[in-house]
Amino acid sequence: MRVKGLIFSVSGARGIVGQGIDAVVLTELAAHFGSWLGEGTVVVGRDSRISGEMARGAVTAGLLGAGRDVVDLGIVPTPTVGLAVRKLGAAGGIQISASHNPAEWNALKLMSSRGIFLTAQEGANLKARIDAGRPEFVGAFDVGSRTRRQDFPSVHVDEILASPLVDAEAVRERGLRCVVDCVAGAGGPTARILLERLGVKVSWLHDGPTGRFPRNPEPLPENLTELGETVREKKADIGFALDPDADRVAVVDETGRPIGEEVTLAVVVDFVLPQVGGDVVVNVSTTMAIEAVAERHGAKVRRTPVGEVNVTEEMLRCGARIGGEGNGGIIVPAVNPGRDGLLGIALWLTALAKTGEKVSGLAGRIPATVMRKEKIELKGLTDDQVDQILEDLPAGFPEARVDRTDGLKLLTDEGWVHVRRSNTEPIVRLLAEAGTETAVDDLVRRARDLVGRSAAAGR
Repeated sequence: MRVKGLIFSVSGARGIVGQGIDAVVLTELAAHFGSWLGEGTVVVGRDSRISGEMARGAVTAGLLGAGRDVVDLGIVPTPTVGLAVRKLGAAGGIQISASHNPAEWNALKLMSSRGIFLTAQEGANLKARIDAGRPEFVGAFDVGSRTRRQDFPSVHVDEILASPLVDAEAVRERGLRCVVDCVAGAGGPTARILLERLGVKVSWLHDGPTGRFPRNPEPLPENLTELGETVREKKADIGFALDPDADRVAVVDETGRPIGEEVTLAVVVDFVLPQVGGDVVVNVSTTMAIEAVAERHGAKVRRTPVGEVNVTEEMLRCGARIGGEGNGGIIVPAVNPGRDGLLGIALWLTALAKTGEKVSGLAGRIPATVMRKEKIELKGLTDDQVDQILEDLPAGFPEARVDRTDGLKLLTDEGWVHVRRSNTEPIVRLLAEAGTETAVDDLVRRARDLVGRSAAAGR
């Protein structure tokens, strides 16, 4: 089963609906996954995309046809699916969501019995099975059955509020006011349950899970204009923006200024680390400010390849209690061993309540850096040619230390630049960070020029 336009990675399988993702492809992918998992129930959830109901029907058909029983959670955040897999002792789970991708995309996020995404090896084993041909379907008397559960958003909130890191009483006493932009995604209903139980006064933006995204769904600063304006208008203490499947959260301060996803994570690490100790685990593209925060608390930073499961695996291996990804993905394994935007909201509110600080004050404790995130399309180049580009780049940065944990990261005295294939889009990502605008712009310019020249030579 080889499908043009379908992207397989540690983030699952994704593509544009009608151009790689359709009902037949989804049915066969789900059947392969169900057979690969073996005996046991499979949990299925989805975000609110317009194509989601089609995808849910196709995925369910594939799993039932492979002989798996299905527990259908309906429209829920991705971390809720992982939680349900663990609570139910399921064989695995599928969240139907293309996360931050535009509305025409959809995807299958595949989880093992641990309620986390498949490891690279697990994914490779499944991919080999998929590439071998059509899946096998069972006979009439072995077809699986489907049950529906609507209680897991509340179960998810229970799990968050049971954490000693979340102080609901302190949040209620502080009398906080916030604005939440759910981008018409899956997070709205669960966020309502959470914030009602925390006693927070909320102004809601796009909380209905209609799937008709009112803006670019990725919670980057340039997409949070309405959120910032509403925070100022309502005189709120904080603004939150969730992505469509609510595994990421971005923060806007009391003046309506986005603090940046990297700082969103760094503040939580700064607040949680003194309480839990141990190392911090983040990916190689996460801000270097994490090192300064960790050093402040006598901790070390461990860095992994990009991809949530890579961070999760290292956290579980070394016993780290706080970590995540610099895209606003906060991970506390004791609550959920995967990115959890709802948990991120609860931790931020607790930090505000316990410290008495404003958002700008907490963000001001994080060393100031400048980060650039760009996308480079290398159309017409083979994987081998892209690999050669990454091999050639260090020659243009003779002063840099080379890190090949994931793609190529070059570290200089001023900062770093990281070039790698995307896990979620058919592009190469270029990220750079330094202490000043001038320094980071120079790193980006040098890297772009070198990539362009190397790409031209390779064509």
